[in-house]
Amino acid sequence: MPSRDIHRLIDLLILGRDFGWLHRAIDAPCVVLGRRHRILFHDERVDPLITFLLTNDLDAAIAHYLHIKLDKMCSRDRRLEKILRLYRLLTGL
Repeated sequence: MPSRDIHRLIDLLILGRDFGWLHRAIDAPCVVLGRRHRILFHDERVDPLITFLLTNDLDAAIAHYLHIKLDKMCSRDRRLEKILRLYRLLTGL
């Protein structure tokens, strides 16, 4: 599972903004549910729309969608997160 820093890196690269607050909220159930936390706030069709309706910020909705997609991609291929961590280290982002 990608760290919040990796999610924030994707935000900066794609949207030019940091949505750390959003990623903290999306993954908050992790404290209680562990890896099963994805049963909440990780529906790629509904949850980004809810984020948009609550914030009126299209970039926040896109960040939410990207969070979900990145989680799925990193679950399928663990090397992706390692590559992103290395990129973050090398670029200082």
